[in-house]
Amino acid sequence: MNIHNLSIKRKLTLITMLTSGFALFLSSAGFLIYDLMAFRRAMSQDLTTQAQIIGSNITAALAFRDENAATEILSALKAKEEIVSAVLLAPEGQPFAFYPRGKTPRSQLLIPPNGSRTRFREGYLEVFHEIILRQESLGILYLQSDMRQWHERLANYAVIFGIFMLGAAIVAYAISSRLNKVISGPILNLEKTMSIVSDERNYALRATKFSNDEVGSLIDGFNTMLAEIQERDAALQSVNDRLARGTRELEEEVNERKQAQAELQLLNQTLEQRVAERSAAAEQRASELLRSEEALRTQTGILQCILNSMGDGVLVADTNGEFLLSNPAADQILQTRVTSANIASWRARLGLFLPDMETPYPVEQLPLSLAIRGEVVDETQVFIRHALKPDGGWISVTARPLKEERGTVMGGVAVFRDITDHKHAELELMKAKEAAEDANRAKSSFLANMSHELRTPLNAIIGYSEILQEDAQEASLQGFLSDLKRIQAAGKHLLGLINDILDLSKIEAGRMELHIENFDLSRLIQETAETIRPMAAKNGNSLELDGVEHLGSMRADQTRVRQVLYNLVSNACKFTQKGTIRLEGDRWEAEGREWVQIRVKDTGIGLSPEQSAKLFKEFTQADTSTTRKYGGTGLGLAISRRVCQMMGGSIAVESRLGEGSVFTIHLPGDAKSGKYER
Repeated sequence: MNIHNLSIKRKLTLITMLTSGFALFLSSAGFLIYDLMAFRRAMSQDLTTQAQIIGSNITAALAFRDENAATEILSALKAKEEIVSAVLLAPEGQPFAFYPRGKTPRSQLLIPPNGSRTRFREGYLEVFHEIILRQESLGILYLQSDMRQWHERLANYAVIFGIFMLGAAIVAYAISSRLNKVISGPILNLEKTMSIVSDERNYALRATKFSNDEVGSLIDGFNTMLAEIQERDAALQSVNDRLARGTRELEEEVNERKQAQAELQLLNQTLEQRVAERSAAAEQRASELLRSEEALRTQTGILQCILNSMGDGVLVADTNGEFLLSNPAADQILQTRVTSANIASWRARLGLFLPDMETPYPVEQLPLSLAIRGEVVDETQVFIRHALKPDGGWISVTARPLKEERGTVMGGVAVFRDITDHKHAELELMKAKEAAEDANRAKSSFLANMSHELRTPLNAIIGYSEILQEDAQEASLQGFLSDLKRIQAAGKHLLGLINDILDLSKIEAGRMELHIENFDLSRLIQETAETIRPMAAKNGNSLELDGVEHLGSMRADQTRVRQVLYNLVSNACKFTQKGTIRLEGDRWEAEGREWVQIRVKDTGIGLSPEQSAKLFKEFTQADTSTTRKYGGTGLGLAISRRVCQMMGGSIAVESRLGEGSVFTIHLPGDAKSGKYER
């Protein structure tokens, strides 16, 4: 509904109802909020008073450690239906008595809040009352009440508020419907009069005036306008009558002149026929000559328009090197006017140099000179520096020979454009690239140095946690063992993260070294599988080996190969629940070199194509939900891929979302130490 298209009567009714309804809504909402807040404070005060009364009655039972008496006192809370639970805490913080019996509230509800002794939490009202005897704290009484009364009160108010607003809207509509007639009545009457005047063209009609307000003034103006239109209409009718009489007289005179023109036309036709016969031959010869001249001018004009509109400069020279034609763009790019000189003198005056910006361009090697000799030149860069262009500039020149139909060279044409800004941009881009590479090397060096500084204290923390675990076991302090194990696990996790960052930094800084040696690949895979079997069993997975016993030995960095394999298999175990992880091995020879392939298959959560595309980027995982659920830093796969590339191999992934993944490692049987390159 568009309010602008409503009638004025409906607009007035709508404005009245909206204004009164909004004011009534604000006042009612304010009262409702105030009453609900007051009722909430009253509930808090009532529950606090109840806690004080029970605390006074239960002091003796708590002082004498009489659990049955305390429980019996708490059972009196059955009379209070809104109280859902109560707990009496001993001074040491342990529960002493409960209501109802055998049911303990969640442990986080028993912790007294700092400062306030009353709070609203998760739809409940909670009160903590400290029991003190002779200035000594005997314990804390905790009461938990539901908010049913407050919710019932809110529901009742909502019903009353809805009924009240509906009734007020009906009353406001009835009153506004009657009052708006005072305003809309005269306007509607004026609109009706205007429609009659427009349809019937009756300018003698007048609108009725009901009051002396602005609407009355509008009606007076409308009536005055009708009177003026009536007078002008009468005058126009008189003029139309006189014009009709003059038109009839003019038509009679025109008819007489037409008869005279007919006689004259017969005479003219005879004369024109004789003249036409004599001039026909001359006109034919003149028209043929005119068409030839117009065709030549048209072609010349089109060629000149094309040259003038081109943004590239154009120079045309004959076989002697004399300039025949140029366009304005050539003068603008070169910042000098091309005269009728030859190429040699013009080159000296313009200052053309080779790309080294110091050696003058040989005349015979200029692109236009080569084109005159019949050669084709594409995108040759020329440096220009002369008096009008002291800072110099660059142009890119393309030249072609001009040939007749028989193939004879008639000259050459050179088309060039200004690439000074492009050359400057290339220079700035190279500087920016060098600065970015320097910053990246500095970052990698800093991370490598900082990782070394962090590992020393972290190793100390891990070592001390192991010593403290042994001391706790010897002293039978079992309560400290779990915390010490958490410290040790967190330290090892952080140490692994720092080692990953250190490896990544070494690779990017070019400081990663590979220790190439001969080792048994089959045994390495089997040892890695045995190490990871507990991790696989933790998620209900089975770990299978296929074809790895025939892989034999290889020459590579054994530690790094183990690191890559461990990373892939542990990831498969982490992202697979009650599934199968399968290690397959293969070996073949291609192009005179042996290659080893290891495939890690799983039946886990799988990856989408978008996730696979960013899988090997550092500090990146499949998505944020995967990071939150499974953890990780996103460095393992990035480091594994770079290590394989350093040894001359690669890692690839094939995966489907929900069906599992296959990671394939390709390594040469005789790896060579190298550096990672982006």
